Amino acid sequence: SSKPAKRQANSHNLATPAGRAAYDADVLAALSKEPAPWFAASEIHGVVAGTKLNTRASLNRLIERGHATYQGKARATRYQATDKGIKRNSES
Repeated sequence: SSKPAKRQANSHNLATPAGRAAYDADVLAALSKEPAPWFAASEIHGVVAGTKLNTRASLNRLIERGHATYQGKARATRYQATDKGIKRNSES
C-alpha cells in the first residue's frame, strides 16, 4: 500500500475546538490520497503528530461526520476518506 507523507510536528492545541479541527484536517489530508487506499491508524499516526490516542479520536470524529469510513476490527481496522471527506479536504 502507498504510505502517507512524512510526519509533521504537532502545533495544534487539542484542548480547544479549533485545535482539534486543525488536527482533524491534518488527519483527513493524510487519508485523502488518490486513489484513496485504506490506511491503518498506525500509518496515519506516522504522518501526523500527537499521540496514538489523538489519532484514533480524530479518526472517530471524522467517521461521525461522514468524512471517513473504516473496515475491519481491532488491529485489522483500516481507514479511508469518503467522497465527502475528500471534497472537504480539497476545499481547505
